[in-house]
Amino acid sequence: MNLDQMEFRCPDAEVIGNVMVKDYRLAFRGNSRGNGVASILPEQGEQVSGVLWSITEKCEKSLDYYEGYPYLYGKQDILVQCEDGQELYAAVYIMNEPFRANYIWKGFWKDAGRMDYRKMRFKKLSMRPEKK
Repeated sequence: MNLDQMEFRCPDAEVIGNVMVKDYRLAFRGNSRGNGVASILPEQGEQVSGVLWSITEKCEKSLDYYEGYPYLYGKQDILVQCEDGQELYAAVYIMNEPFRANYIWKGFWKDAGRMDYRKMRFKKLSMRPEKK
């Protein structure tokens, strides 16, 4: 989650709060040029921290463009749990199948600290190698 990117792409968006996505894991994919992107993938027993945003239709169109929807990412409604324990469905961009098979972007692991997890007060992330 990069708050500066979100502010640029979607200035009308408002943070609702932190959420937990159960039975998913964080995954990174890259290409030969060294560019990388994140996604979440289903995995029983794992969990991923995220941010719930309130967005406008204009914001959604902007995010669709930047996320490469519908080519690179699709959108799915998945169950998330808010910090107060409330569960609700939220729209999430998830990488489409053909791109999930790409190798992991090795450089991301050293650059992960640039993401804004601390600003959002997430618990420390467990960065572990990609399962094959």
